[in-house]
Amino acid sequence: MRTITSGLALAAILAFAAPVAAQTPPPPALTGQRVMLVLERGQSVEGVRGREVRGTLVAADSATLSVELRPGDTPVQVPRAAVRQTFVSLGVPDRMQSAGLGAAAGIGTGVAASLTYLENENLSTGENVMAGVIGGALGGALAGVLFPQERWSDASTPVSLSIAPTVTSGSPGLAVTLRF
Repeated sequence: MRTITSGLALAAILAFAAPVAAQTPPPPALTGQRVMLVLERGQSVEGVRGREVRGTLVAADSATLSVELRPGDTPVQVPRAAVRQTFVSLGVPDRMQSAGLGAAAGIGTGVAASLTYLENENLSTGENVMAGVIGGALGGALAGVLFPQERWSDASTPVSLSIAPTVTSGSPGLAVTLRF
């Protein structure tokens, strides 16, 4: 009875897996764009330190992505299986936009800091919060003007489904991996 149930479960998974794989949209055309590839834990790429590969995507095939780290350099080859997440650059904002983003982030940080650390006996809670808002906004705006940061957008990657038969302790089974 257990074998019949396992067989029916396998048939049902295979029946549903084929349409899911067929409906997966093709990856967006990223060739020529600046990308950031976040690698799976334990994966590395020759010539790259850390788990992030940042550069211009110059070529892609079914197995590898070729990324030029700096203009004119020889592209590094990144196995697709090693890539956990892909981002596309939105560029570096101008200094005024960066100041606005920094001020907004600084306000939140300033309020949190004022409520946590700046308990001045001479000031009320409202005054402490206002000091945090003003200090955070000024500090964040200054940081934004001096150090604008490149912004990234998550590039949708297709869903992959793999199914493999397994045998554990003499019992047949099925290993299903769904990767987003």
